[in-house]
Amino acid sequence: MSPEISDREGAGTSGALWLRALLLCLAVAVCYANSLQVPFLLDDPFGGHGQADIRFDYSTRPLVWASFDLNRALAGRETWSFHVFNALVHLACGFLLLGVLRRTMSHVAPRLSARTRDELAFITTLLWSCHPLQTAAVTYVSQRAEMMGALFYLLVLYAFLGTSSAPRPMRWQALALLSLALGLAAKETVATAPLALLLYDGLFLTPGLLAALRRRRGFYGSVAL
Repeated sequence: MSPEISDREGAGTSGALWLRALLLCLAVAVCYANSLQVPFLLDDPFGGHGQADIRFDYSTRPLVWASFDLNRALAGRETWSFHVFNALVHLACGFLLLGVLRRTMSHVAPRLSARTRDELAFITTLLWSCHPLQTAAVTYVSQRAEMMGALFYLLVLYAFLGTSSAPRPMRWQALALLSLALGLAAKETVATAPLALLLYDGLFLTPGLLAALRRRRGFYGSVAL
């Protein structure tokens, strides 16, 4: 293949990625634009009456409460900043999911063309991002813990996938460990991430769980610690 053809294909792939990222941003914006002025409701942490001056409790999920303080510093009792933050976290989850799916497809369906794999990953991510079941997690302010937990869960998996192909996997492993720590400060369910990594490794990257443990014993030891 000539260098000119390679350059054109690389530019085309990069352009397609940017286009998909833009479409994902537009889709999330369209889905949740009408939620920016929704008042605090039901189980939101402000008592359901817009009482944004209550004292926050950092003893559990400190990262989530810190984000609430940030919103309160930006806009006080106004709800728009809380909803914008939630929508941005949801969008970031979508980007990470797209990255995880693209890398996973390259392992489980290597015979498919790169374009087909990317299209399948993008369509799946778009459906996930716009599915009505996501509405409660995005529009209820107190469900931010769920989304931030999902964000760091996906980041742990994405960073772990980076270790399988990077020439310097230590950096990706450090990112995975940092993401795990941040995730535990957002939602307790992130504690299942190490088991999910091991299962993913044994199913898609190595021939079995024992082989995965032997190949990356240092990393799994750090995760367990």
